[in-house]
Amino acid sequence: MDLDNIKKTWQQTNLKSTVDDCKIRKMLDNKGQSAFNSIMRYEKYGIIGLVVCMLVAYPLFSEHKLVFYSYLITCLVGVIWQIYKFRLMKNANIAELSITKAAKFYYQYRGMIVKELIVGCVWFFFFIVLFGYFELAPKWNTGRFQYSLMAFIISMFIGLLVGLVLYRKLYWAHFKKIEKSLEEVEDFERDNHN
Repeated sequence: MDLDNIKKTWQQTNLKSTVDDCKIRKMLDNKGQSAFNSIMRYEKYGIIGLVVCMLVAYPLFSEHKLVFYSYLITCLVGVIWQIYKFRLMKNANIAELSITKAAKFYYQYRGMIVKELIVGCVWFFFFIVLFGYFELAPKWNTGRFQYSLMAFIISMFIGLLVGLVLYRKLYWAHFKKIEKSLEEVEDFERDNHN
């Protein structure tokens, strides 16, 4: 009976939420904002890395002009894409956005990264075939073709694996932190509205 009375009294009490947008923002700042800043830093490093890749392209691929030009064009497109993503994130000013808009921006950005990963894998396989053809075709009639093919496949597999691990470490770990932060805020808001 006492429990019923306490429950009834609790439901009749009209508690006002002391949570405002500022307090919610502080909750996001703990994990989500630092993860967001880390991703921004990685985008900046991506631009620098692609410029370095462009500078290294000639010594690596100058023997095969088609491979060299396709690689160079891909790097240029990559630099433009990285600059677009960096500016998008820089202009987003996530600290100023409402929770709903910040979550929407985050999910759009994550979708962009998923598409980037898919396009990157497709490009990688295209590049393997193109580069592999030009690199291995002259060795077709030699006794070293099988060894060259095996070394090529292993090195490309390692390259793909390194790329996927980097995406996981650089993006997905931080995405999980941002998602957890957004879930905490949404749970907090839901509890205060009930």
